[in-house]
Amino acid sequence: MSRIVHDLCDLARNGGQGLGLIEIREEKRGKRLEILLTDRGRAIAEAMRCQQMLLALRPFSKMPPITVRTVTVLLIIAANEGKSPADIARLLKLNRADMSKTIYGLADRKSNGGPGLGLIQIAEVSMLNQKQALFLTNQGRAVVEEMLAPLRSQ
Repeated sequence: MSRIVHDLCDLARNGGQGLGLIEIREEKRGKRLEILLTDRGRAIAEAMRCQQMLLALRPFSKMPPITVRTVTVLLIIAANEGKSPADIARLLKLNRADMSKTIYGLADRKSNGGPGLGLIQIAEVSMLNQKQALFLTNQGRAVVEEMLAPLRSQ
């Protein structure tokens, strides 16, 4: 491991040129080391994260264009199935109109009557404080799984 770490520094273990991606700092007592990314290392790490994010968004390339907010709402619903639209709106700090429009776009039918994506189901429930509950459809579950697969591989 120390060989790899040193090769990622400015000066490789064998005395040759390293990659300059990390910096090693010794603590005052000389027993602990801090390993920090350099600016170059941060740039490469960010590019790798962006690449993973692009892979995570691949399922949406087969669908009509959607907003980042819509993708976020889908993921929040996936993590909170059975919650009401109001609960999801509160989590995301969205107003009711925006939330309603986004939810219907993710469901079978948009609020304007056009076709939705069919990724969520809006179930009618009869609870005191809740009239509707949101669940993923099988297609929605498959999309979320496809999104998370590249991120889980890390």
